[in-house]
Amino acid sequence: SYARFEYLNLCIIPPIEPTRGLRVAVTLKNSGTVAADEVFQLYLSGVDICIPAPLYQLIAFRRVRLKPGQVKTIRISIPPEMLMLFDNDGRQKLVPGKYKLIAGGCSPGSRGVELGASQPVCNEFFIS
Repeated sequence: SYARFEYLNLCIIPPIEPTRGLRVAVTLKNSGTVAADEVFQLYLSGVDICIPAPLYQLIAFRRVRLKPGQVKTIRISIPPEMLMLFDNDGRQKLVPGKYKLIAGGCSPGSRGVELGASQPVCNEFFIS
């Protein structure tokens, strides 16, 4: 792409009640010189939880078109089932612990940024 995007902020909008889902806001800026589309991606990662879990789990995405220099706040509601993991018995449930949300234009990890993707932004929350 000829455009360059910046992820500036990832906020979890209070109240934080994972049993009812989460509301998230991310600020996205087209810092390039042409209008372009970006596929915003939101991932969940368990930081300190008691069961094995995927390293990163895609929980939301949205295509956004921005003009050069345009800044837009993207708001997404995440239903509780997108925050759930499968326990050892195969049941889906909210697992207590510390989690991280990661927003960016590609899957998390250093390789995407090395290949030219925007630096992702993160925020943490707890499920009790």
